Amino acid sequence: MTEKEYTDEELVLMLQNNDEEAFNLLYHRYVKLVYYIAYRICKNDADSQDIVQDTFLQVKRMIHNLKNPSLFKFWLNQIAISKCKNLFRKNKYVTYDDEHYEAKNNLIETREDVLPEAVLKFESDKEVLNAFIDELPQGQKEAVILHYLEQFSVEETAAILELPQGTVKSRLSYARNSLRKKIELYERTTGVKLNFRSVDGLIASALIFSLGKAALPKALLVPANTVNVSLWRRFSSAVSTKTIVAAFASVTLLTVGVGNIIYDNANTGENQLQNRFPAVTVRSTKITNAREAYFHIKTWACCHEEMMIMDTDKLKDVYYLYQIMKRDHSVYYEALRNEGWINDLERIYNERIRSSY
Repeated sequence: MTEKEYTDEELVLMLQNNDEEAFNLLYHRYVKLVYYIAYRICKNDADSQDIVQDTFLQVKRMIHNLKNPSLFKFWLNQIAISKCKNLFRKNKYVTYDDEHYEAKNNLIETREDVLPEAVLKFESDKEVLNAFIDELPQGQKEAVILHYLEQFSVEETAAILELPQGTVKSRLSYARNSLRKKIELYERTTGVKLNFRSVDGLIASALIFSLGKAALPKALLVPANTVNVSLWRRFSSAVSTKTIVAAFASVTLLTVGVGNIIYDNANTGENQLQNRFPAVTVRSTKITNAREAYFHIKTWACCHEEMMIMDTDKLKDVYYLYQIMKRDHSVYYEALRNEGWINDLERIYNERIRSSY
């Protein structure tokens, strides 16, 4: 069994039939993403590793309560974000309401502590923006990561964060405005012009870049079922059976209740995304959304040099997938544009393929 042979839905169904290898594949498919999200929110490696392990422990214990396997990624994010929030509650972490953040703190116009000295540590425009994203209030950062990296709609993001849609829209709006002002201040102060066409595209590109560079701690590379055995012993020794049952019952209610509310409507959320981006099979790989397309494209042809040496059939496949992304025109397409990847592909495709006709 190899990971690319199975969709999330197929692996969930297999896991619900107690297939341990299916759990291993789901774990290795998503462990880096969950760790990355936890670390961007918590900024603490030990806490982030605990969140990852507790998240997958809960996945394994509660997988039979996931009624719609196509919602696995949504459900996984719900659990991970919930773990992050619980950590902050435990540590009595306090945040301001995002709608009043600027008025209360007046930080956006006056915050200049990263300028100009810190510019020396940045290697790219994306690293600059990632530094600014880390300065956002926690609530705004959560919304930005879910919406721009994970490509969840506002409705889906609101469900994961357990917030009204209006609050999520407000957080995203404040985050965009804040980042735009930080960029403008950065450019004025340093004289360095950041290369981007839109804040939306730059945010997505920066987060994707950061995820790609993130290193997974060695402790999380061990086989998933080994992790879960040790975790269950630690978890069960720390709390009573009554507490465990109550905690899992509350998550079951969230999974069945909120999930059905969000996805009963065929015109919302993930269904809209799937309608915009048709499922395709390219080079024996099934691709169902823009995020998957982006990572496969960058794996097959990450740079000008790889495009030049790949065989023509593979280049045609990459170009075909790129055309689908272009029609979809998601933030992942914008990320390719911002990176200059599209210009390279178009030029090389014209030189190698069209010129031979």
